Amino acid sequence: MASPFFLFENVLESGTLTASTEVDGWPAENLLDWRPGTAYRWRAAIASTPATVEVDLGVGNEILADAIGIAGHNLDEDAGGIVGLDCDYSDDGAAWTTAATLSSFVDFQAKLPHCQRLDSPPGAAKRYWRIRVYMISGAFTFDPQIGVCTIGRLLEFPGQTGGVEFFSRSVDADFIDNQDGVFIGSNVKHPTNLWNIDYSEGGLDRDTFFRPASGINFDTDFRAHIYADKPFWYVALDSGEVETTEGLLVRTRDWRMPFLGIKQRRGLQATLRAWNDRA
Repeated sequence: MASPFFLFENVLESGTLTASTEVDGWPAENLLDWRPGTAYRWRAAIASTPATVEVDLGVGNEILADAIGIAGHNLDEDAGGIVGLDCDYSDDGAAWTTAATLSSFVDFQAKLPHCQRLDSPPGAAKRYWRIRVYMISGAFTFDPQIGVCTIGRLLEFPGQTGGVEFFSRSVDADFIDNQDGVFIGSNVKHPTNLWNIDYSEGGLDRDTFFRPASGINFDTDFRAHIYADKPFWYVALDSGEVETTEGLLVRTRDWRMPFLGIKQRRGLQATLRAWNDRA
């Protein structure tokens, strides 16, 4: 049993993106389209690694973040060594501070999402953010790719839930991707899954549930994200855990919240429409 989190907002979509390298047809903007499939990724040229994607939010547009999530990546596959990914922030775009290093890809099941709390989150909002992909040891043997990247905030709910089984979901559809007749991957769609967090069973009232200790206000912060028709991550973290591969991308289609009309079940209800990639 794990505690539910929503990773929402994305600093990368709030400013101007600049990539140090990108293969033609796989631009950095692909990180923002919420499609993790092989054909929809940012792809860095192997000859130009380490590779970065940086966002400048502009004067007076600083943003605070406390977590990062990636999906649709191939960073677990490189036989040339161990891949690392840093999430950095800066006040001036020149001097960078690392907020988190993701380096456990080799231990994960292939292509699973990776969500992680920032190890050293900034104490104040920042104008510049970036991700940096590099080899901790060895050398790249292929072009590194990432389909979805979110640097945002975690909305944490009290209690625990077992509402979603992450690793045993059947396949609803399988789409072959090709470019100029050359196979480049297979996109997998899972069936729709209805998921609930019910706060009445835990003996919680509405104010306690919707205004958790994370400091994020459900009504004024998270609702604005949903009403803008933006996807978010559902993440499950065990007590004391800082990183997980138990994450789903949640689409806003058929989203309903909160449901307060039935006394026996009060909380949140969402329709999960998750996609992943199989190369």
